[in-house]
Amino acid sequence: MRIVMFIGLVCVSVFFTVLFVKGGVWVGKKFLPWFGWLSNITFCVDIIIFVPLAFIKTTRSWAGVGFLLSSYVFGITVWFLGIIWTYMICGIFGVIIGLLLLGIGVVPMAILATLFRGFWLPLLILIVMITLTFGLRILGVLLIEDSKKYKKQFKPINMTPLSKNPELEYEEGTPFDDEK
Repeated sequence: MRIVMFIGLVCVSVFFTVLFVKGGVWVGKKFLPWFGWLSNITFCVDIIIFVPLAFIKTTRSWAGVGFLLSSYVFGITVWFLGIIWTYMICGIFGVIIGLLLLGIGVVPMAILATLFRGFWLPLLILIVMITLTFGLRILGVLLIEDSKKYKKQFKPINMTPLSKNPELEYEEGTPFDDEK
């Protein structure tokens, strides 16, 4: 009886694993064109808007946040590329092994698969996308940290109205006496 339950459990586990992998590949095929389009727009926004903002000290934190957010766009795109290329080259077994490696193993599996099969353009695309993902994430964090150092150099401006500022003493007869 235990053997039958064990075999049944294994069959159900395999069924749901295959269903999960096939579903992930299906989602990837449906949404990858959108993620590719979004990655292209994000790259243009990074170059046109965030790179100039990174050179201005007062807007450096905005550039850092922008780079950090765009790294996630590139990251999800490269993950879907990895799962689809791993499935196309290695099949379901390669995707399952990749997903067992903390879910992100499909990208290294895709790199190995494209490398061993000699698919150089997909390999180059994966490497560029991974470099963009982690490079922009690191750059974003560094820019945010640098802007925090810059902001600590300046004292905040006291925005208390002049008539109510206890640090300033006024002589009698000034225009601020009317507000008391």
